[in-house]
Amino acid sequence: MKQEKKHIGKIIESAFNQSGMTRAEFARKVGIYNQNVQRLFDSEDCSVIRLINISQATQTDFSYLFEVKDTNIDVPKIFVQIEVNEKNKNEVAKLINNKGLYDLIKK
Repeated sequence: MKQEKKHIGKIIESAFNQSGMTRAEFARKVGIYNQNVQRLFDSEDCSVIRLINISQATQTDFSYLFEVKDTNIDVPKIFVQIEVNEKNKNEVAKLINNKGLYDLIKK
C-alpha cells in the first residue's frame, strides 16, 4: 500500500490560519523571515525541526502526519518468551519495568 502524499505547506497554512496569529508573529515564533512565510505555505516539504517549531507556535499536533498505514511493512520482530516462577518473578518484574527488557533479552 502506497502512502498518500500530503502537502505539508497547506497543512501548516491551515494550522497558522486556525492559530489567529499575524504572519509577523508566526514568522518570529517559527524562526523565519516574515517574507518567507508564504514560501513555507507553498512548500511540499519541511524539516522535522521546523515542524516542531511550527507545532509549538501554533499549538498543533502534527504527529498524525507520521502514521504508517501499511501493516505489510517488513520490519524485523523479536518475540520473547519469559518463564516466570516464584524465584525469579521479582527480578523479571524489575527488568521489565525499567529499561531492563533490553538487558533481559541480551542475557
